[in-house]
Amino acid sequence: MSDSQDKREMTRVPLQIDTELRAEGHALITGTTTDISLKGLSVASPRALPTRTACHITLFVGPQEHPIRIALEGTIVRATTQGMAIEITSVPPDSFTHLHNLVIYNAPDATHVDEELSNRVSRRWGQAVKKEPDKNS
Repeated sequence: MSDSQDKREMTRVPLQIDTELRAEGHALITGTTTDISLKGLSVASPRALPTRTACHITLFVGPQEHPIRIALEGTIVRATTQGMAIEITSVPPDSFTHLHNLVIYNAPDATHVDEELSNRVSRRWGQAVKKEPDKNS
């Protein structure tokens, strides 16, 4: 595992998913994810959006005739001639469920992914996420 992977907050899973990126003032970009997490994704594409560009991302999962569309908002954090790294900044609830399931089902340790999510939520809200005590005990 490289140093950059050690520093990542969320588990990334290698997945190839057809992707579209739209950004104001830019032509539609199509590509394929190379990896994805609950916090970001890498997209292989011969064209890239400039770093710090806000974009709308659509992932097409499943059969081409009737794919599940996962809608995300993101910001380009790195762009190269081979593609882009994108930080996910917003996910509608229905898309979050699909994204979460996609990562969980493809992760080597699903429990670890849920722990990472819980820790991220805890930090974001400034308090520990605690389970309610069982009233039947």
